[in-house]
Amino acid sequence: MSIYALGRRLDRVLIGGFGITGKSIARLCEAHGVGFAVTESRALPADEEAWVRAHALDYETGGHTLRLLEGADAVVPSPGIPANAPLLCEAARR
Repeated sequence: MSIYALGRRLDRVLIGGFGITGKSIARLCEAHGVGFAVTESRALPADEEAWVRAHALDYETGGHTLRLLEGADAVVPSPGIPANAPLLCEAARR
């Protein structure tokens, strides 16, 4: 299975935030065989970090850098990430 957005097949999704929205998107990607990376501003609880480590292509905690943006076909941000955050501005520019 695949996920399509705006007529394009997504092979790699960057998930901004790992709260309710991020966890749901991660499960959706996994169910459809789409690779994903996670960027989270906070430290993750041990059980969540273990899950992300086991399932995500890559992840970072402690801030949203631009490092994981490389190679992402789409960015799905948490509603809590401001629209003017550098990560989202750079994603829109690309």
